[in-house]
Amino acid sequence: VRIEYRLTEKGRALLPVVEAVAAWAEEWIPAAAG
Repeated sequence: VRIEYRLTEKGRALLPVVEAVAAWAEEWIPAAAG
């Protein structure tokens, strides 16, 4: 079974927001030890 998923234009418009949150998390949330 193969499932494909594509974001709509509205979903793609959120990409900069998601990337900004990811960058914030990289800076402010400590990495797990190990």
